[in-house]
Amino acid sequence: MVEIQGVEGVYERLFLASGTKDVEIVMSDGSLWAHSIILSANSEAIDGMLKHGSASKEKKLHWDEHPMSVGRFVLRLMYTGTVDSSDWEKMDKDAESSNCSNNKGEEIPLELVLAGLAITKTYMIPHLLASFAKALEARLSTDTFNDICKCAVKYDVTSLRLSCLAAARGQNSKDPATLVTVTGCGVPEFNGEYVPDGEKNGKTRYKINNGSNKTINLWRTSWYLSEDYAGSCYEKQAEDSSSCVPPRGLWTVAKKGVPPAPTISTSAAATVNTLYIENKLAPEVMSELASLFGTPEPQKKRRRTL
Repeated sequence: MVEIQGVEGVYERLFLASGTKDVEIVMSDGSLWAHSIILSANSEAIDGMLKHGSASKEKKLHWDEHPMSVGRFVLRLMYTGTVDSSDWEKMDKDAESSNCSNNKGEEIPLELVLAGLAITKTYMIPHLLASFAKALEARLSTDTFNDICKCAVKYDVTSLRLSCLAAARGQNSKDPATLVTVTGCGVPEFNGEYVPDGEKNGKTRYKINNGSNKTINLWRTSWYLSEDYAGSCYEKQAEDSSSCVPPRGLWTVAKKGVPPAPTISTSAAATVNTLYIENKLAPEVMSELASLFGTPEPQKKRRRTL
């Protein structure tokens, strides 16, 4: 069979062909347009709405819980099966301006994937729904658990709900992970929180939790603070050769380091169970986890005095 090249380009041109689009999609901050044949081919639910339902006369869909960036993102997937970072550039800039961005370049913002899951579940687009559920499952962590589980419960995405429960159960069955904090380092880029990053020779390695290449690992009899587990910027003799946790206290400057030497502290990393016990999760997530962790103790109210 002869393989046909360039099909993706055809669908991309169709996605951009505004003049022939016949369905208006109302978003929270404006409207987008799409071809009814593409929408119908992706979703039997939308096909029914356009032929016999509320949208049959005015050819209009309402996705007005979501902004236009979400609409473009989902529509591009419907047309081409691909994503383009230009669809969420404004979201990245807004997050950066408010100093709350953890997004790493080409990574799709979590809120965009959650919104995609919501739309594809509501309008029954099974192939995209499965992809969104799988992507969110891969991004489950203590930091993202509340948002992902809340969305899975709200839209009753069974596979993702089960994945959330499995992640919480698996996390609860392990010893609490250690969070390593580096402060006072002569090279400021080394300062920050480090989380476990797998093992080597049976010992836990750590990587800074901001996406950069700063690392901590044990080599022979000493722990090293370095880049990509290579070289030596700061070091300290291992106090216990069997420990998987870096020694606390003041380290020393090594070959590639710059004074002053950093101070290392450690603590138990938060887990989903910790957040549950402290009532820091959304009500629907708390309810979802009750069968796993039991009923949480009510928070004690502080008594007011005159």
